[in-house]
Amino acid sequence: MASKSDPRQPPGKLRVPFRRVGVYLLIACLLLMLALEGVREANAFRQANREREMIQAQGALARLVEGWEDEIVTRAQGWLSEMETVETLRTRQSLVRDHNVWMEALYLWEPGEVLWPGSAVDEDIAGLRAHSCFGPWEALPPGTDALEVVAALRTCVDVAPLAVRAYASSLIAVIELDEDDIPAAEAVLRPLTQTTLAEAQHSGMAIRRALSLRLQYLEVIRRLDPVLADRMLPGLAREVAQLDGPSLASVLDLYTGALLPGLGLLPSEQEEAAMRATRRIAVWREVSGRSWESAGGGTGRSEMKLLVDPFGDPPYLLLYTRLGVGALFGGVQLDQPRLVSAFIERADSSLRPWISVRDTGGHLLVGDGSPLVVEIAFTRVLPHLRAGLSAAYLETQLADERRVILPLIPMFIGLVVGVLALAGLMRTDRQQMGLLEQQREFIARVTHELKTPLAGIRLMAENLEFGAFRDDKQRQLFAQRIIKETDRLHLRVDEVLRVATRPLEEEVQRADPTQLVTELADRWRPLFEQHKGELSVELEPIGPVIVKAGLLRDALYNLVDNALKYRDPARPARVVIRVTGERRWVVFEVTDNGLGVPANMRKAVFERFRRVEGPGRGTSGGHGLGLAFVADAARSLRGKVECREGVDGGASFVFRIPRRT
Repeated sequence: MASKSDPRQPPGKLRVPFRRVGVYLLIACLLLMLALEGVREANAFRQANREREMIQAQGALARLVEGWEDEIVTRAQGWLSEMETVETLRTRQSLVRDHNVWMEALYLWEPGEVLWPGSAVDEDIAGLRAHSCFGPWEALPPGTDALEVVAALRTCVDVAPLAVRAYASSLIAVIELDEDDIPAAEAVLRPLTQTTLAEAQHSGMAIRRALSLRLQYLEVIRRLDPVLADRMLPGLAREVAQLDGPSLASVLDLYTGALLPGLGLLPSEQEEAAMRATRRIAVWREVSGRSWESAGGGTGRSEMKLLVDPFGDPPYLLLYTRLGVGALFGGVQLDQPRLVSAFIERADSSLRPWISVRDTGGHLLVGDGSPLVVEIAFTRVLPHLRAGLSAAYLETQLADERRVILPLIPMFIGLVVGVLALAGLMRTDRQQMGLLEQQREFIARVTHELKTPLAGIRLMAENLEFGAFRDDKQRQLFAQRIIKETDRLHLRVDEVLRVATRPLEEEVQRADPTQLVTELADRWRPLFEQHKGELSVELEPIGPVIVKAGLLRDALYNLVDNALKYRDPARPARVVIRVTGERRWVVFEVTDNGLGVPANMRKAVFERFRRVEGPGRGTSGGHGLGLAFVADAARSLRGKVECREGVDGGASFVFRIPRRT
């Protein structure tokens, strides 16, 4: 065991000075404060950005609501201002409906009398049958043949007024259908079903009779051509949906009971169509039965007012105003569901997916039901509704984190640079401590290996000085030992100087790698034989290459020297030097069966002052510089070197240089 004064004893492990640790802590504290300040600034900026976006969203929604209601009122005022006569209202109403799906109907009235739309004419069956053309039919006894009945009724079809003709045609069609004479039924109904319901009504036919005839005709067509009947049904349903309140009141049961179920609509769609007709009837009845003497106040045109059904779900909406001097009023009925849908469609595409509409009770009418971040009330047309923007809209506006991060980039860069600098400083200090520790070990090892021959030289020189020898033979022996130790010391100093310095630059020259290896093997083979080992070579013809021959020779020298130093004392040393060509490389491989290099050290051994410690390695005389010299030489030759597993646990060093000829 080495004594305390033994220079081979590893010196105590170096530690980072306390003052240096304090610097680390100070920098870390500053970086932490910078990070906390960055987080605070980011949160403050995000909050301010959120508030700004919320204000902008509220403004955008308020402008949308206000603009939409202003547009509705402006359009309604325009329509009402163009009401001239009752005769022109039918055409004007049809045109307005075609371009504004949310406009239901126009109204013109005086207190106690509705001028438009007029009341629907009810069919007087008794009065119709009192017409003289029905006399022959009325006179037929029960059980008369169907052909005779039809012949009696045809008198009314040919000569009677429209209302009588329609009633008679309907009776004939019923008989023809019962007799399965479908073509005859189709022929009698066709002339009366070629006009629209509104035109038939305007011609004096009761609206209910006109619709009944159309339904009869559809039944006849269905027996002849079911596909054609299915195509005709939606058109008839649309005609009924366009009727005014009094006409709808007359045919509502036929509309909801016969037409809507045959359209193939969803139950909710059927219900909405029926409710829309019901709302139009309700407004007509409200206009007909309400007292309007005080409405509008005074004379002249008044401001638009709104009448909302307090019980409807959805309610009907009636915008009305006094028209000019006197007691004449005009009104526009609006459809709330379509009005709300049009409001959503009017919104900008960036807002549209996030808009919802609720009533004052919070019931959702349109939208996805998400929590709201902004809510604006309608004031003029839909005062019982509120428009809102969901919180998801705000999140989408804030999703672009660049707007938050950009002002903080300098702070983040400073933080990252500071962290990297601290990490680099700590890594540099650790490397410096490791390097100093390796240097101390190197100095201790070199000092020991230099002091040992010096001590022997001094001892034998003192013996010679004081005459402590028996004869000239012993004196000569001392002198020889002094020379031997001097040579040993000289070799050790040369070795340290050679491997402690980086490879010197030298001129390139053409050299034969196989010849260079052969000369190297011839020089080292006697040394291996002295230690009962074996050195062999395996050469592949390469041919001359351009290389720094001296540097290559020194690198291979060190590899062979290492193979001899770190041989396994338990078995004879076996070392093989191979030279092969590998595409654009010349490969030198020195393989041994010695002590080997652990897998986790096969890269580290090429660093300066790094040695593999272990049993039998401390007496080999290495200083951790030989393989560092080899790595430097590989870089200087634009090649590379690596360590692999050798034979029987030994090591194999592969040294590559470019093949340049």
